[in-house]
Amino acid sequence: MSGNRTPDIFPWILLADPDPKPYRKGFRPYFRGWRFTLEPDPQKAADFFFHHEIDLVLLGHSSPFPCLDLLNFFQTLKPSVPVIVLTDEGSEELVLSVFRGGAWDYFRKPFRPRALKSSMETALGSRQGAERRGKLVGISRAVRYISENFASHLRLSRIARESAMSLSSFERTFKKEMGTTYTKFLNRFRISKAAGMLEGESLSIGEVAFARAIHYLSPRAGKPFVPVSCGAIPVELMENELFGHAPGAYTGAAASQPGLAREAEGGTLFFDDMDCLSLMA
Repeated sequence: MSGNRTPDIFPWILLADPDPKPYRKGFRPYFRGWRFTLEPDPQKAADFFFHHEIDLVLLGHSSPFPCLDLLNFFQTLKPSVPVIVLTDEGSEELVLSVFRGGAWDYFRKPFRPRALKSSMETALGSRQGAERRGKLVGISRAVRYISENFASHLRLSRIARESAMSLSSFERTFKKEMGTTYTKFLNRFRISKAAGMLEGESLSIGEVAFARAIHYLSPRAGKPFVPVSCGAIPVELMENELFGHAPGAYTGAAASQPGLAREAEGGTLFFDDMDCLSLMA
């Protein structure tokens, strides 16, 4: 019953029950799009819960599969994750033990899928609550992508794709949850990163990233940023690298080369390690 994760409005449910039959034929139509992972073995269920961000647990109980130890494990490790117990052999003592152990709800088998789903949605904070959590996950992915690629030319459409939202939905959600627009957030983030670079004794590679951040904060942000490593280009080739050449300009020049200055037209041509240049250059 598990599969690829669908859009994040749907929760991820751990089904810790050795008997999968009640969750098949009449169960699926009520939970289209939801992700279920079945782990009938208690130890594997515990390991899976430990290593994954599960939204809710459906925990089966039977004589060969008592639920109380596993319920205690789930509630001790992640008490915010709701657990619903499902059993085919209930008793008043079991019910009391289950709720004392922190279970959200309790169902006797055979259960009505509609009633179970209603309890699950309530536990998850309703479908709207689940959708908001999904959007928050998307915003988190977008912020992580920004932090990893802040020195690049970040397009809003690309960030929206990272969040798994449409462009308009991303802009609205970002402003609502972050308290500022995407553009203002990105600019502040780049400024803070650039300021951090200046605190180091040596800029080295950070120098290029700092210049790139300034470029993308400027009106030239949509134009090319072309770094030139002066120390890596021989003096006699510097003019050719910067301004290019026409075919036949020198022996072996079969085709024209526009040069880095033309490549950076309208944008930024950044000279790194200028102290490596001689006066002749």
